[in-house]
Amino acid sequence: MSTNPYTFRHRGQYRFWDPIDYRYKYYSWPKAILAKCRRCSSCVRFQAVVPDSYAQDPQSGGYQVVMMSVPTEIHGHGVCEKCGGLVNSISWPRDAYFYVSVRGGDVWAWNEQYVQVLQARVGGDCVRERQLCLKGSFLYRYFLSRLPKHVVAKANRQRILHALDQLLSKSRISLRSAGPLTATDELKP
Repeated sequence: MSTNPYTFRHRGQYRFWDPIDYRYKYYSWPKAILAKCRRCSSCVRFQAVVPDSYAQDPQSGGYQVVMMSVPTEIHGHGVCEKCGGLVNSISWPRDAYFYVSVRGGDVWAWNEQYVQVLQARVGGDCVRERQLCLKGSFLYRYFLSRLPKHVVAKANRQRILHALDQLLSKSRISLRSAGPLTATDELKP
């Protein structure tokens, strides 16, 4: 008898579960993104152009959801805080400012608020996670639902939390003098 839960689809909790998951596809991203400058590796405040998440289906006449892959080119505009270089597009997640490599894959966040939500999820602080998601954007929950399994694995927890703490303290120092972003996802120093 096989112990694979996917073989017994007619019983238990896997009865209505579809194993095809679009975990690594995104439908939208925030307007305010923190990226890494390609010249000097400091912070770039990037205002992304968010594409339409729906497209008209020519066969049915209705609308369908447009899926975008996570490794993608994001267009918009931004300025490096250190060297003053202009940025018109970023390669996501390679240019992510909050980017950590761990065993099993990579961990990244769009901006400082997403790092706080990610820290709450990885650290297991359900109350803080809920409070941040309720007072923030619906994209926080969407971000958390798309996290790969290696991000929340116990083996990677300490390394991820330590690296995110370091990146967050470094970003607060560099962003303190620059002021908040002008998009809906404002950074709070």
